[in-house]
Amino acid sequence: METWTKSYPLVWEQLQTERGSMAARNLGNMGYEGVTGGFIPKPVQQEAYVKEGIALQYFRFWNASWYAPSQYFDPISMINATDMLKPCSSTASIFTEDGTMKSYVELSGDVDGVVIADDGTYSGKCADGYWWMSPSCRHNASLCVPFVTGGVGWDAKQYMQKSAKWNMPVALGVAASKSYFYWWIPDPTFLELQPLQVIYPPHDRIAYSQGDQSSAASAISIDKLVSRDLSILAPNVESFVKNVMVSIEQMNDMLLDQKNTSDTWRNTTCRWLRSHADVWRSWIPDESQCFPGFGLYDTVLETFTDHRVNVSNKISCQVRFFRRLDSVTRRVRSFSPLKFGFLSSRGGSWQRRL
Repeated sequence: METWTKSYPLVWEQLQTERGSMAARNLGNMGYEGVTGGFIPKPVQQEAYVKEGIALQYFRFWNASWYAPSQYFDPISMINATDMLKPCSSTASIFTEDGTMKSYVELSGDVDGVVIADDGTYSGKCADGYWWMSPSCRHNASLCVPFVTGGVGWDAKQYMQKSAKWNMPVALGVAASKSYFYWWIPDPTFLELQPLQVIYPPHDRIAYSQGDQSSAASAISIDKLVSRDLSILAPNVESFVKNVMVSIEQMNDMLLDQKNTSDTWRNTTCRWLRSHADVWRSWIPDESQCFPGFGLYDTVLETFTDHRVNVSNKISCQVRFFRRLDSVTRRVRSFSPLKFGFLSSRGGSWQRRL
């Protein structure tokens, strides 16, 4: 159910186009947003605040003209670059992407941060072959705070821009250490460190559309996708999914519980459900709230009714007309009114009464 739909707009559009009436539907937000960005371990933030009163979760306190944040992090010399970092020259590295590096220079003016080959192509300048260093610590690697990312350099482009614009002493690479690191939430990987995201100026949508990523990245709605025909096959299930709302704090609690206990996800989820009945009770659909094609049925009077006043009788939703899902065309055919000799116990099903 958890889907970062807006992170893949072209994929979503392609699915809608190619799958047509069978494409998944978006039932809305899960109750929280996904966030990607640079994080620091909470112990690091606390140490800096106690010693100097600086708040490293805010980008202003990274300005190398006033502060030396590197003293609170492992130096890049502690990281075995050969074993733990991807070479900048790798074809699977963002630092070899000509367009990305050229765009960085155009936006930052940091010509010294790239190498321009004889054929005019650009690549990131990594003095030791593994770390790209920002302008404010390029002269002295010991002042650089290692920034850890993954893949080919997830979001390294925006952090190159941020470090240059906000005078942040950062060295970009891929490793696992006590560092300023790239992460996303929800995710259990670093939860035990109680990470704090480094906060930048509010997201500038227009600047981002022009390639300038020096402001904060936008949060992404985490959505619930379901089968296109779920409302026909199981309307109560769709209603339930639509009602599910979990806060990011609740999601993190479940993720951390599973990580700490090494329990199965099933047991972890059950444990959370048992202790949070006040949360999930509101997700369960009201049996007397009927879907299209269904009506309120009084099981005592054995007739459909328009009201729920007779509380002593069992009032529930029953099918008032037939719906059949054609297995070939995937189209729904409806028949009304209900004919004697046939019944449908739920949407999308057929049964003959003998």
